[in-house]
Amino acid sequence: MEITVKILLHTIVVTSILTSAALAQKNEEKTLSESDFKRLHSSLNPGQQTWKTIPWRIDLIQAQNEAAKQKKLLAIWTMDGHPLGCT
Repeated sequence: MEITVKILLHTIVVTSILTSAALAQKNEEKTLSESDFKRLHSSLNPGQQTWKTIPWRIDLIQAQNEAAKQKKLLAIWTMDGHPLGCT
């Protein structure tokens, strides 16, 4: 019985120490260097956005007339709800 109490006390002490260390690490301020920021920013920057080169039309009748004159297909994109899918 005495061994069980010692093990329990040791477990409580070790758990307390580990919890304190984890909380101290969590509260440390994390900084980002200028070079790391530039590297991350360049990796997240999409670069050339090809979709911006497409001559989008918001008037369906105008788009149909242009497509018919140029003998091209017409792609229609419709959505229902929030544009980011947050419905």
